[in-house]
Amino acid sequence: MRVGILYICTGAYTVFWPDFFQSFQQNFLPGVEKTYYVFTDAEHIDHDDDPAVRRIYQKAYDWPYSTLKRFAVFLSAEEELRGCDYLYFANANLLCTQTITPADVLPRPEKGEDLVVACHLSYWHKKPIFLPYDRNPRCRAYMPYNAGQIYVAGGFNGGTAQAFLWLCHTLNDRTEADLADVMADPVQEEPEASSAGAPAGTDADAAGKKYCPQCGAEVAADALFCTKCGAQL
Repeated sequence: MRVGILYICTGAYTVFWPDFFQSFQQNFLPGVEKTYYVFTDAEHIDHDDDPAVRRIYQKAYDWPYSTLKRFAVFLSAEEELRGCDYLYFANANLLCTQTITPADVLPRPEKGEDLVVACHLSYWHKKPIFLPYDRNPRCRAYMPYNAGQIYVAGGFNGGTAQAFLWLCHTLNDRTEADLADVMADPVQEEPEASSAGAPAGTDADAAGKKYCPQCGAEVAADALFCTKCGAQL
């Protein structure tokens, strides 16, 4: 089994690489063959001479392109990445402080799994209406207030190489399409959540519908109390 770990450290983020490498070598899937694909603009990084480290030149992007272009960065090495059985991305400042075994992190094919993501701890067990999805209906990442169950943290994800690269293609295509729309019509952008005119303590989506902030149920525009949970609006 060969596992590829995708790591981006351009500019000042190279400072995190030595501790990241040491912690993942020691605790992340110990005994499993791991290759670190390090996308960086640095001419040299620690452990350059380690056969497990593959340094790939990547120019630094300004924010927010450093995040938006992430999937394009990975796909620049797609042919090589297809040689891995599994691929995982980890944020530059992540540390693996406890032993992570295959049972902890590999997808379970018997359950139909091929991808693994991390739930954002700050939004664990929160009602859908409180999850910070993109609420702009023109965005291809749009989620209405009464939809969704889990808010995924972007700092760690992975799965089989085939599934992960499919994910990269899908998200990159949607990101590029959104960017093209904005460039073609820059004035189309709207606030993430359009709540103008909604009474204090309530939430409204782009269509003007009103939802209870406690349980997420749709309520009448002039309602003072939620008919589902009784919360005062």
